Amino acid sequence: MKDISRITDQLYIGAWNSGIDETEIDRLGVDLIISTIFYLPRHLANHSIEVVWLPSFDHKFLPIPMKMLKRGAGIAKEFLDEGKNVLVYCKEGRHRSVAMTAAILINQGFSAKEAVELIKRQRMIADPDVEYIRRRINRYEQLNSKP
Repeated sequence: MKDISRITDQLYIGAWNSGIDETEIDRLGVDLIISTIFYLPRHLANHSIEVVWLPSFDHKFLPIPMKMLKRGAGIAKEFLDEGKNVLVYCKEGRHRSVAMTAAILINQGFSAKEAVELIKRQRMIADPDVEYIRRRINRYEQLNSKP
């Protein structure tokens, strides 16, 4: 992917539409890729990096399911806790990958508001404020907040 933004020292968001640049992925030291698009590129499946495929739509009537956010964020947390790097991508790196990255950050102790602000600051094209994405992020925080 040529379009990759660093969100934290270990967490990145990318866009699939610009294609895969395996050299860049290797340079960043990515250990886990979370794909939220409906097709899994064959060469990614053959790469030595672990890939979690969580296909979903980017549509207000079919938002990314909570169980997928929970699964992806949980797996990412394990990698991040071990000091490994994680790349989350969707087609344009604006919606699904942003929702997933926000869920990952919430698992790390960020509030939904803090996660969204960080993502917007680090990835200018991110659009977490579109209504159906923001609802997912806020709902994830509600379901996963510690009392």
